[in-house]
Amino acid sequence: MVLKMYQIAVCDDEPAVCDMVAEEIKKWNQDIKVLCFHSGEALITEYDYYDAKDRA
Repeated sequence: MVLKMYQIAVCDDEPAVCDMVAEEIKKWNQDIKVLCFHSGEALITEYDYYDAKDRA
């Protein structure tokens, strides 16, 4: 059985909010790759496929 590695993007202009959301996701599953972006432009510039996106 092959397990899929999930990749999630979190985008918020407050770094503390991004960190908090990323930490909560990691508590749920350490194998999830969480990337934080502090602007929509940064998210678009570095866009990749994400299994979930949170625009807090």
